[in-house]
Amino acid sequence: MASPDPNALQLRSSDGVVVPISYKAAQQSQILAHMIEDVDAHGVTEIPISEVDGETLKIIVEWCVAKAKEVAAELARLEAERVEKARRRHERAQARAAAKEARRAERAAAYERGEEVQDSEPESEGTDSSSNAGPRPLIEAEDPHAPMIDEAPFVPPHWRDNFLKDLTKEQMFTLITAANFFDIHDLFEACAKTIADTIISMSVEEMRGYFDVQGDFTAEEEAQMTQDYGWTEP
Repeated sequence: MASPDPNALQLRSSDGVVVPISYKAAQQSQILAHMIEDVDAHGVTEIPISEVDGETLKIIVEWCVAKAKEVAAELARLEAERVEKARRRHERAQARAAAKEARRAERAAAYERGEEVQDSEPESEGTDSSSNAGPRPLIEAEDPHAPMIDEAPFVPPHWRDNFLKDLTKEQMFTLITAANFFDIHDLFEACAKTIADTIISMSVEEMRGYFDVQGDFTAEEEAQMTQDYGWTEP
């Protein structure tokens, strides 16, 4: 049996399924991000997750992996923009320096020809104070839960739209509970939106069936309420 990856955590579900997750992906969950601190302090690499079954845990890890890649791609894009802006500032500074040197050479040549030469230089076009500053880090080093930049950024194509579409109702309910446990806010919101889109056109009776909710009134009481208050009819 291959030895566990030293760069990954091993999550053991309530039914004994072990699911590996990289440190970068684990940082997408606030709960796992805090657990990483204990792992680093005590050298533990396997973490029991008694609240979540193996099937749901695999979906959680898949989401975290995709989200980590999305974050890495966005950070890489921002870094590329920063580098490009710095390059343009450098080119403008070089162009100003070259123009200034050309004016000096022209004045020197005019002086040699005995022509009248103005000693003053035209006023500077202005400098970009930020050009002298060092590169600003995208992530503050003191934040232990900040997402890391992947070495090979990958943008998942519309993965959010397709991630939940094939899950059953039971899987969705289990997943939203697990997302709440792991404190993965965007996954929780995605599950909630998917459920809301499913029930938006349902009648009251259909919603009761979907959520397995029993009515508070008997059939006779509901019929009487419908007769007395027409607006209560679904």
